[in-house]
Amino acid sequence: MRRWTQSVVRRKITVHTEAATFEGILKEEHRDGVVLVNTILVREEGGPLEMAGDTFIPRECITVIQVLS
Repeated sequence: MRRWTQSVVRRKITVHTEAATFEGILKEEHRDGVVLVNTILVREEGGPLEMAGDTFIPRECITVIQVLS
């Protein structure tokens, strides 16, 4: 069975963790986490922070994923 995240690869998503929120394009989905590109760390203070390179977020840290487009 195909995971639902396979259908949103190359779409913009928001990933919420207990510690932070990330927005970016879902590049890859793996058994142990997701990889985002063009990632922005959403911060309450100091505004958004653009992150260089690919961003790996471990599955055990993810609380919610939102598909934005």
